[in-house]
Amino acid sequence: LFTLNWDMLAGPSDTLMIAGANQRHQLFISEDCGWSWYEQPIELPGDYHGETCWQLKYDKWRDRLWIDTGYGLAYKDNPTLSVGEEVWTFIPADYVTLDAYPNPFNISSTIRYSLQRPAEIKLDVFDVLGRQVATLAEGLVEPGEHRATFDASQLASGVYFVQLNTGSETIRHKIVLTK
Repeated sequence: LFTLNWDMLAGPSDTLMIAGANQRHQLFISEDCGWSWYEQPIELPGDYHGETCWQLKYDKWRDRLWIDTGYGLAYKDNPTLSVGEEVWTFIPADYVTLDAYPNPFNISSTIRYSLQRPAEIKLDVFDVLGRQVATLAEGLVEPGEHRATFDASQLASGVYFVQLNTGSETIRHKIVLTK
């Protein structure tokens, strides 16, 4: 007995695909809305070949399939899935993501960030002159996806930069405020 976790995939050719992973960490693909399935081997590079798959996500904006191994992330761009294909890029376990939506925005934007391991973070917003205009989050954060709201109602229209510092890494994301 096993259960499937579902993610809808819109492939590059607009073929509707469904991917599911069972508790044995096997990946299954359906290209006919779930009527038939085939197993897709999870082939990761180097020492990660055959690694346990914890999570599977499809990013339709980047046309990228992500697999979380627990030790880090692997991804495949333009994923036309076929049995035996091995073109994965491995990302270390301390990988951090940061983005904002909507962007451009009016008044407020939701800042999303994710961590692969616990970290002391500071999430700040700076103007184009490098002045700090807001601190959105600070302190010890657990692994996973997190959100913070940036209220820019008291700020002028323009370009701002969201900066996430994890102690070992600093990343920035440009956002545009239009009033």
